[in-house]
Amino acid sequence: MSVAKTVLVVILVVSGLVLPPFGLTSVSAAQQFEHGFGVTRLEGQPQRIVSLSYNGADFFLALDVRPVAIRHWYGGDEYGLWPWVDETSEGFEPAVIRGPINVEAIAALEPDLIEAIWTDLREDEYRLLSKIAPVIAPKPGYGPYETSWPEMLTTIGRAVGKEGRAGQIIERLQDRIENIRRERPDWQGKTAAIGQPNGPVFFNDSDVRWRILQALGFEMPDALKAVMGPGFFTPISPEITDPYDADLVFWLDEGSVVPHLEALHLRHTMRAYREGREIVAPVLLSGALAYSSPLSLDYALDRLVPLIDAALALISHSKWCIGPKNLGN
Repeated sequence: MSVAKTVLVVILVVSGLVLPPFGLTSVSAAQQFEHGFGVTRLEGQPQRIVSLSYNGADFFLALDVRPVAIRHWYGGDEYGLWPWVDETSEGFEPAVIRGPINVEAIAALEPDLIEAIWTDLREDEYRLLSKIAPVIAPKPGYGPYETSWPEMLTTIGRAVGKEGRAGQIIERLQDRIENIRRERPDWQGKTAAIGQPNGPVFFNDSDVRWRILQALGFEMPDALKAVMGPGFFTPISPEITDPYDADLVFWLDEGSVVPHLEALHLRHTMRAYREGREIVAPVLLSGALAYSSPLSLDYALDRLVPLIDAALALISHSKWCIGPKNLGN
């Protein structure tokens, strides 16, 4: 180290102006987080974090932060963690919160921050949890599962002093999505519908799964928009297919997709069915889209893009309207 740099370090240390590591923002000063239940004040660097968001673990692990407790959603390993977190979760053994929020159990964890951005937190639960620790809930105007992944990562990054790192992750992923979109001008303006055949139900424009297709250039059919209700998904009568007969029909699999597809007795009337423009997403891809996290999005894009390329190239119906033995990983 040069003499000049040595002197500078000494000055900084003596004056108390020690700089944080690259990508780390000091949170020694109090911060305020506005949300649908009011304003939360957070002082200092949280050390014991409880994440109540169903996809929250992915966001903290992406920032190299390990909560003391995470919320279990579905699937995954014994902690509810999926393969796309493997590189960031070695040795991670959090407490797992299953089912409804248990205020007493959370209090026993002695948290200094409770994150609840992507969950159906009620106001009475918020008030009780706020007596234990500061609670960060969805911003005003956002429903329980409507916060976008960049917004959620930015908020969590600010809370844990890693806003710079969060910004780098967001920029890289958004650049990747934009590059995919730019390289495929034929996708732009095509219509798409994404849903689950058990019902069936389709996701609307506030849902994270639909937003990925939208970011890639796809549009929702006007007929589907017209029947969409409140919330992030809408059931469609099994007696009609017109609203979702789009240029691309995307079916998500949570483990039993084929019987539900076979039960849609009017599915064969769809243009997308006849022309081989349906995609049945395997369980892991469906999960990666559902989580829509900083860690699952790369996994999803790696698998999603080739499937869309093939479906829109009018690959044969028998190959892409797939059954159990062809679902893959």
